[in-house]
Amino acid sequence: MADGRARAYPAPELMKAGGRVSERFGGHKVEVGYDAARAEFDVSAPGPVAVVEGDWFAWLAFHPDSEVFVAIQPTRDAASPEASQR
Repeated sequence: MADGRARAYPAPELMKAGGRVSERFGGHKVEVGYDAARAEFDVSAPGPVAVVEGDWFAWLAFHPDSEVFVAIQPTRDAASPEASQR
């Protein structure tokens, strides 16, 4: 949480992003990783950002306006052979 905003980083989305994401949230650099083999999150965030691990349903009950990180899937290049075969 930062500046009154909440953001969740689901493990499946982090895995789609290669297991780690680095971005800005609430004006602060946040790095979130997930190790599937150990089922552990690794978070690096400055003091003004509150980091909380918890069950999604409980979190959502208290923070219904939460943003949710979604991994961006790469798009095919329009010049790629796959694109020209459509």
